[in-house]
Amino acid sequence: MQFPHMAARNVVTLALSEDAAADDVTTRWSVAPRQWATAVIITRQPGLAAGMPLAAEVYARIGGETRIDESVPDGTRLEADDVLARISGPAHQIITGERTVLNLLQRLCGIATLTDRYVAAVRDLPVRVLDTRVSWIPAG
Repeated sequence: MQFPHMAARNVVTLALSEDAAADDVTTRWSVAPRQWATAVIITRQPGLAAGMPLAAEVYARIGGETRIDESVPDGTRLEADDVLARISGPAHQIITGERTVLNLLQRLCGIATLTDRYVAAVRDLPVRVLDTRVSWIPAG
């Protein structure tokens, strides 16, 4: 299944709007406009990576100067303290997007991790765990 880029753009637009990221007053007042920084997103506990393309979409929407280097692709098994991504660019852009990125990644990694546990629990049974949001089921 292809990554749903248009749906990702819509989710990111709504999330940034909800977080009022376009007018982050605290960051505007406390961070110099030309200050550059680097941030690292690190896991707290084991799980599965999910939603990495959304993180890149958040920073693309905030400003094209911010660069996000994904350390792992979606579906990667993670341990505590693994690096998910490194972000570099204008400090105000990094700070403006960080809450939205963390919220999305926490939610999606959590769903992927829980789903993986369900799949493992029924691995030896004659059943399959299916995505109820998919409108098609592959033959076979």
